[in-house]
Amino acid sequence: MLSNFPTWSIRKPENTRPDAVCKVGGAPIGWPRDWPACALCNLPMSFLGQFTGDPLAPRLASGQTLFLFTCEHDSGCDFWDPVNGANACVLIPHDELGAHPTPIPEETPVLLELWVSSWTSRDDALPAKPGDSPQPTPEEDLFTKAGGTPYWTDNGPGYRIDPSDQMVLQIDTWVTVSDGQEALEAQAARFPDRAYTIKNRASIANLCSDGIAFVMTHEGEPEIYLMVNR
Repeated sequence: MLSNFPTWSIRKPENTRPDAVCKVGGAPIGWPRDWPACALCNLPMSFLGQFTGDPLAPRLASGQTLFLFTCEHDSGCDFWDPVNGANACVLIPHDELGAHPTPIPEETPVLLELWVSSWTSRDDALPAKPGDSPQPTPEEDLFTKAGGTPYWTDNGPGYRIDPSDQMVLQIDTWVTVSDGQEALEAQAARFPDRAYTIKNRASIANLCSDGIAFVMTHEGEPEIYLMVNR
């Protein structure tokens, strides 16, 4: 199936409107609601990312931005589970978005900020429906993508998915940044508690150390959910 693969950059794009930008970490742009709190420890969750636009189609209706949050506190909350409240996966209509970065609550871990500078479409060579078995391991840069079929880890989905569920997005713990090692290290130094780098690759969040976050649609409640497996 056709998938869309991002190119990551430390450089903020000229257009940072919340109805256009795709990014991870830093502060959300245009988040209009109360900041999500973890249902297990009651502390503010960390902003994982926001995504919108054609790369998410046709799995999501147009005119929405997807916001992702996870609990990054050292309280051992099960942020990988899609239903226990230690992560949040929220669709916001564009006409409800604010115009500016949303202030981050104090004492909230802030994740490394990276921006999607472009998307590349290619066939992922996988069947149309996600199964329960891991697929042949692709190149490491292909573990983050929008659309297509999930590249499960060796443990499979780790959560019983419904046959109707479809993947909107998957985000690997580690991503390659296009700006080079020196520029990436300088950016990571701005997030000293949560950013780790190896050459031109960076760890964007604690997704079970080396896991992948999957955003899935569902026919029923919840209509969209986030899970992490490794």
